Amino acid sequence: MLKKHTMRVFDEELAKLEKAIIRMIDMAANQLDNAVLALSNRDYTLAKEVIERDQKVNQLQASVDACTLRLLAMRQPMAVDLRHILASSRMASDLERIADYASSVAKRSLELGENRVKEPVNIIAAMGKIACAMLSKVARAYQDSDPQLAVEIWQQDQEIDQLYSQVIQTLSILMSGEPECVEPCIALLNASRAVERIGDHVTNLAEHIYFMATGKVYIPAAED
Repeated sequence: MLKKHTMRVFDEELAKLEKAIIRMIDMAANQLDNAVLALSNRDYTLAKEVIERDQKVNQLQASVDACTLRLLAMRQPMAVDLRHILASSRMASDLERIADYASSVAKRSLELGENRVKEPVNIIAAMGKIACAMLSKVARAYQDSDPQLAVEIWQQDQEIDQLYSQVIQTLSILMSGEPECVEPCIALLNASRAVERIGDHVTNLAEHIYFMATGKVYIPAAED
């Protein structure tokens, strides 16, 4: 009877862990979406809200850490359960970093001033849209333990990298031709770098899911 009770409590805690990770994914995606929106629209109020909400993501990560410790202390999980716990813990760390970078994008929007530099902002918005779509897929891949979708997410980061290269090129041209644009261009360069790093952390999430589902470390094929 005690063993059955322990297993039931363990399963309940595992379900709580999964629910917390899904919530972190949703929060991280929402933070990024709002940060890019604030950047695009020069919405300083929204930018400040994104910065303030970052603390909630940090609190949720602490909750995930506590849940992980309870699960490991409750019994010695093996195989699939252990991979699920370890992958979830690692994902929480990456999701917290994604939220940090979203906050960084919001902070950069406060540095733009009145100068309306449109083209690079539009490219950064496109980068953010791709990253948010990737995070949506991360939630599905995690819930379904889908390694193929995880690989698809990993490969999609190339789109963000390509746009990031476009941003750098566009900003370089602007700064060399219009000295008055240097300050906002530097802010946009930092914002684009933050979104590019978000893409890298999303690929980490995909790798954690792949490990959770297969027990293997994801090694990209040469064509990837």
